[in-house]
Amino acid sequence: MDFPICEHFKLDGARCGSPAVRGQKYCYHHFGVHQLVPKANLMVKMWSPAAELDPLFQYQVPYLEDSAALQIAFMQYIYGVSQDRLEPTRARLVLGALKAAAANLRSREKAVAKAQEASAQKKEPVTVKTVETKGARRAAKVVV
Repeated sequence: MDFPICEHFKLDGARCGSPAVRGQKYCYHHFGVHQLVPKANLMVKMWSPAAELDPLFQYQVPYLEDSAALQIAFMQYIYGVSQDRLEPTRARLVLGALKAAAANLRSREKAVAKAQEASAQKKEPVTVKTVETKGARRAAKVVV
């Protein structure tokens, strides 16, 4: 029986791989994410009457789930600040949020690396093999 797979792709090209919700094209997690993440660049002043003409208006705000998405968010932030599209107080808030997201991503990556290292260091189960020596049967432990 085939199950549909979530169609969410990270910015680095990796696919989610979780089963999709019945009748949807995303898994439970990404279905909610795609409903919550804005469909327009927040760095563009939305109150501007000509916001649709801005070249960055078409780019979506990335979902900050990996380092590539975080890098794009920092680039959008830098562009927004350099083009005077953000008020100073809002710019400080956005920068603080991006720094917090970067710190969370680093700690998550460290935890994943530590878990992978721990699972790689687990010993394989010991198997018992029967060995014949000079007519006598003997059990010997063999690590496979």
